[in-house]
Amino acid sequence: MPIFLFITLQMYSMRESQIGYQEKWWDLAVLLASTVIFCLLAASRGPEASWDLLNYHQYNPFALLNKPFGYDRIPAQSQTFLNPALDIPYYLLRSGLNDWPRTLNAVQALPQALAAFLVYRIALETIPFHARGRKLLALVVTAFGATGAAALPTLGTSQSEMIPACFQLGGLLLVLRHSQDGRISRVAVAGLLSGIALGFKLTLLPYSLALGVGVIFTYGTLLRGRIAAIAAFGCGIGIGALLIAGPWCLQLYRSFGNPLFPYFNAIFRSPFYYASNISDQRFQPTDLLHAAFYPFYWVRTQHLVSELQFRDPRFALAYAAIVVATAGAILAGKSRLRSGPWLDARSWCGLIFIALGYSVWELQFSILRYLAPIELLTGVPLLLAMRPLLAAGIGSYLPHAALAAVTALSLAVTVYPDWGHAPHGPVAAAVVLPEFAPDSLVVLLDPSPMSFIASYAPPTVRFVGANNNFIQPGSNLQMQQDIEALIRSHKGPLWGLEETITEAQATLTFYGLHRGPGCMAVQTNLNNNATKICPLLRNHD
Repeated sequence: MPIFLFITLQMYSMRESQIGYQEKWWDLAVLLASTVIFCLLAASRGPEASWDLLNYHQYNPFALLNKPFGYDRIPAQSQTFLNPALDIPYYLLRSGLNDWPRTLNAVQALPQALAAFLVYRIALETIPFHARGRKLLALVVTAFGATGAAALPTLGTSQSEMIPACFQLGGLLLVLRHSQDGRISRVAVAGLLSGIALGFKLTLLPYSLALGVGVIFTYGTLLRGRIAAIAAFGCGIGIGALLIAGPWCLQLYRSFGNPLFPYFNAIFRSPFYYASNISDQRFQPTDLLHAAFYPFYWVRTQHLVSELQFRDPRFALAYAAIVVATAGAILAGKSRLRSGPWLDARSWCGLIFIALGYSVWELQFSILRYLAPIELLTGVPLLLAMRPLLAAGIGSYLPHAALAAVTALSLAVTVYPDWGHAPHGPVAAAVVLPEFAPDSLVVLLDPSPMSFIASYAPPTVRFVGANNNFIQPGSNLQMQQDIEALIRSHKGPLWGLEETITEAQATLTFYGLHRGPGCMAVQTNLNNNATKICPLLRNHD
């Protein structure tokens, strides 16, 4: 995949007048080196065992490929309804390479290698063409962003934001390379790539918006040209998003009356959920001071925008550099420095993409992992802050040394969250279950991430979530009423999955059930055998 997308982007974006075969071979060498580094690093880690994998990254694609829609009932909690398109390649890889866990990790790291290469190419676009040591400087900038606390901990896992990030960064690269040549087809393709990214994950919406604003401010010189550019970009986004997310949204609309179910239900009013908009606001700034200077709080160990503790100075450094670059460009005004304008159109586009993308992210999410596409670019503002020096050749290789030192220092002080890995073993995932009768119903009794177990059971066995982050026993939702009717009327064998005894017991009490003899731990390397499975009996039995 990295080689294929590399060739595609080269076909669309290579400026033959400036870039010859020698630089093409250099690009290929950088891509291969990035691939080797990230694949080796991923292979050194144990198999993924993250909460997200156990809750929905394994289950959602399995259910899509093996069960009728709605056969199971929300075993992956509210995440059951997320578009599984992005999880399908990871699921197929896990199925095919389960006996080669290190190889699996390495292959899953390929999108991150490609994303790092795209950052390298984007960095080259913001460095003056005649600056000394452009390629070396771009490599340092890439290393600065690619070692951040948002993206690197997800390397080689299904949590990675890198597949959609590759499409988003590819769109940005096309805009940067063709912002002044007036070729509407390029910006349309950029919109298509950005739309594909958005279709894979709605959490990339801030970056699609930011890139659209960047197009408005930097593409062409006449108003008519800019209107045509943003129209082409918007059409591209719409086509890309519909291509990836359209079929799933249509299925949700047919089943629940809401194409984004259960999100934005205050608008669509599906009877299967409350008329409210689901929003995770746990990590949003608590006051104006935090909102204005949030990244500076991340230079100490904390968990302001993450469930796990982390420390990372990259966004604080990028924040300061954006202020310096913007202030310098404004103060310079229309007067040209010895090396030309402080920021050219492409530089402004890069700054807008990073600054606006971050701002919308903070307003909408403030969740660390969703920052990964922007984190990769955090070295670019540092470049732009010293762009006049680079263009004028002032300081020789001093800027390179300074950025290398900042990168090394950032790497030394960063505290990375660990989202969960199993110990190294002969397989990536092993799950041992009791033998189920074909008409069995398995009830997930508490909100623990347990739906991954369904992918190791026969597809004819139904899995039902009865107490999780979407529904609770006794709620008045239509979804809850349907699940209650299913559990109470089921005639075949009943089983219960649980990890939290108190919440599981509350579910059993509500449904008039109790544990029968023969309870056992689900033997798996993914959660230290924390899940227990029990045959369930009705209280009148």
